[in-house]
Amino acid sequence: MSHDDPSTELRTGLRNHFRKVCKEQGQATVAKAIGYNPSTISQLLSGTYPADDSAVMEKFREIYGGITVDCPILSTISLDKCAFHRRREFAASNPVRVALFRSCPSCNVWKGGN
Repeated sequence: MSHDDPSTELRTGLRNHFRKVCKEQGQATVAKAIGYNPSTISQLLSGTYPADDSAVMEKFREIYGGITVDCPILSTISLDKCAFHRRREFAASNPVRVALFRSCPSCNVWKGGN
């Protein structure tokens, strides 16, 4: 009986989804959507990417994962929308952005939870 590491299964599933989306939408489309060079996508698909692919795959997961999270400010939102708000600059003129700025750093989504 095999007891595979669940995180290995998740990474394998994500990589399979990555290959499928690249085949369906094209490498250039995926590269543009996640903000990486098409050559990076090509190297990942061919298994020749020379570095750790965690950042690329995390960005892919944000955009194409179809994952939703419970935001204490915006309710249920997609992971890519969550990532967008987390990366935004502080804007004191917008009360929602102030609330997000205060809430995002302590959110369990970006601390390995949820």
